[in-house]
Amino acid sequence: MPFLKKCACTVPRASSLEDCPLDNVPDMPSDFPIYYDALYFPQLYLSVFDTPDVFCLWLSTAVRNHQIGLHVCSCTSLMLPFNIDHIDGHFSVTFGQHSTWLSTADIESCSFTVCWMLCQLLTVVDEPFEKAKDVLLNNNPTWCYHPDTDIS
Repeated sequence: MPFLKKCACTVPRASSLEDCPLDNVPDMPSDFPIYYDALYFPQLYLSVFDTPDVFCLWLSTAVRNHQIGLHVCSCTSLMLPFNIDHIDGHFSVTFGQHSTWLSTADIESCSFTVCWMLCQLLTVVDEPFEKAKDVLLNNNPTWCYHPDTDIS
């Protein structure tokens, strides 16, 4: 019995042409591993959802594949350390110094994707940038407060 009962993902995605099987041509999922992703075709990858450890390992690999650009989307170019652990029925996800919790229902949902999860974490990562941008756009630069002799 699988640990997760993953619903097939229904979120639209972009795939490069070479990653997609041809219409009306028989193929094997192993020939197009990016297209036949475990989140979109969970029935083909039941072993990914067998145990929390196996799923966490698979998701870590999926995030690394996103980071190195194996997917058309570039939801992250940040090469931050990624970690996921299953603790007391929830998934603790850490991306760099930021973390969040995901429930089993979040993962099983037909809207769960690696991109969605990374975007949730990037929202946290981008907050300091937004604050810095606000300061730069709305405050005088620090050199305004130095005497002219200090500025060269």
